[in-house]
Amino acid sequence: MSSQNSEVENMIVEVEPGVNLEDDNEVVSSTHRSPVWNFFKLCTEEYRKAICNTCSKVLKLPTSTTSPMLKHLKSKHSTLYQLCEEIGKKRKVVEENKSTEISSKRQKLGPPTKAELDQLCMEMIAIDMKPFSCVEDKGFQRLLKRFDDTYDPPSRTTCSRSLCPNLYEQIKQKLMDELQNDIASGLMSLSFTTDGWKSRSGHHYLSLTVHYMTVDFELKNIMIGLTQLEDRHTGSNIKAKLEEMLLEWNLLDVPNVPIYFTTDNGANICNAIRKGGWNHIYCFAHMLQLVIKDCQKHTKGIDKLLKKARRISTHFHHSDPAR
Repeated sequence: MSSQNSEVENMIVEVEPGVNLEDDNEVVSSTHRSPVWNFFKLCTEEYRKAICNTCSKVLKLPTSTTSPMLKHLKSKHSTLYQLCEEIGKKRKVVEENKSTEISSKRQKLGPPTKAELDQLCMEMIAIDMKPFSCVEDKGFQRLLKRFDDTYDPPSRTTCSRSLCPNLYEQIKQKLMDELQNDIASGLMSLSFTTDGWKSRSGHHYLSLTVHYMTVDFELKNIMIGLTQLEDRHTGSNIKAKLEEMLLEWNLLDVPNVPIYFTTDNGANICNAIRKGGWNHIYCFAHMLQLVIKDCQKHTKGIDKLLKKARRISTHFHHSDPAR
């Protein structure tokens, strides 16, 4: 070993012109694939060149291979070459052990069953708000075949009649348990928001969402109902629908927890809340919108100003040269 060290000390360093051997050259990470990089560093001033850490010899790497570096260690620093070989063998054993461990884990997990894959397909439809027909799209089926050519995705009929109702019941039960646990732990109040609207197909719907803060100051909101209004939109009918949705979630009568409803100023919805005996809070955003409309109605010249503004906006929106 001492003769090797003296050989290194007495070695003539061959440095190519224009190459800087200062410490600003790039040190290759120890996680690099080849262990030879433990004994070399990249030359930052010259492309595809490496500098020996022991003798500062500059080596060309014409094809980005490590062969020149290995040959240099073998011929000039035999002890370091043997050390490099040992590092390579140890690293290979570690990589093989990791590969065996990963393979054994995969075998323990086993392949997913068709029921699990069907469930994941249905969850994808729900989360991404996709139509049921997406499971029959050619591109989607082609992707699934690439993963597992033995798997046939569920049809749109299976999704709508079986998978979707089952997923709904699972999520609903999970949320109901979570809500009841939060109520049992103690809540200051339960706040509900409700509103109705008409779909493009002309059907009227009423939604109901609950909002509350847990004892750990975590804000939560759960949409507990969406029902179709088939009867006249009277206060009594709306009250009956709200009570039906509250009863389904065991929220019609919650001991020691005040209940508040936030709605717009519609006469029928206000009548429904009053008949239900709930605390009523008017929506601030809706009231602000009513104030703006009243101001617009009673302010002279505002309609003319808005008309001019719309014409200017329309002109620039439809004219490319104007933009």
